[in-house]
Amino acid sequence: THVPYTEMITLESVGLTSFSYHIMKPEGVTKYKHVCLSKSDYDYIVSLIGGSLHSYVSAFGAEATEDQTYNFDTTFFDIVDFRQDIYSDMEFIIIAGEVDENGQVAESAVKSLLFKTKKAGVAPYDFEVSVGNIGSMTADIAIEPEEGIERFRYLVASRADFDYTAFEGEASVRRMIIGHWDDL
Repeated sequence: THVPYTEMITLESVGLTSFSYHIMKPEGVTKYKHVCLSKSDYDYIVSLIGGSLHSYVSAFGAEATEDQTYNFDTTFFDIVDFRQDIYSDMEFIIIAGEVDENGQVAESAVKSLLFKTKKAGVAPYDFEVSVGNIGSMTADIAIEPEEGIERFRYLVASRADFDYTAFEGEASVRRMIIGHWDDL
């Protein structure tokens, strides 16, 4: 489909585990930098080292000289080869801006777009889970999936581990259980 590009960053499509966006180079600009990452990763890094949208894209953005569409499905790697897995209901931020003569993006030139991938529905199936023979370091766990379930994943962790992960919400727990897409 044709998307009329009117902004520097245009979100073209968003799925459960995929998305695509287009960067349109502003008129008169020779090159720009851009970066896409999970919003929680961005917030965490900025809370550790400080910074802002323009300083982040200046430091971690990939340089480009032409308009381009970027397509991602389940996983992508950023400029420093950091893996970004894409899950449903996950928030991402795209940051882009014109590069000046010093290779930096000025605060006045930065643009950003915040979006979430689509949220997965609830499966119409259920599991029976039982725990027995609980010892100090071991336990027997039985998982019986309802008929219709062909494949499932599970994760055994302490309540403290789940509570720590859950501070970002249900989507982060889902990501922890699903793991990397390569592990299918």
